[in-house]
Amino acid sequence: APAADGVYGSMQVHVHGNGPHTGTVFAFNRFNDGAVADLGIGNKPTGEPDWALSSNANTYGVRKLQVYVTGVPEGPTPFTPAPTVQPTPVPTNLPTPVPTNT
Repeated sequence: APAADGVYGSMQVHVHGNGPHTGTVFAFNRFNDGAVADLGIGNKPTGEPDWALSSNANTYGVRKLQVYVTGVPEGPTPFTPAPTVQPTPVPTNLPTPVPTNT
């Protein structure tokens, strides 16, 4: 059952560069607060491009999302992990602290 305390809920896929499309691929928002959900494919032409607060899911005759996942692609990974930062060595020739009486 939807949450009654206003939990919005959002699942969005976006593309940022490296191709002809930049922006929202699809968005499914507001699926957990009991109101009409926001649903969109591509950038919304006006207002929020990620379809936030559109309350338009009831305008679709069919609302079915299927997700297909394949195995791990062969070859190098599509991203480069961040380099590992080596810790700075602690100097071994520091003077011994002298206690002070206050």
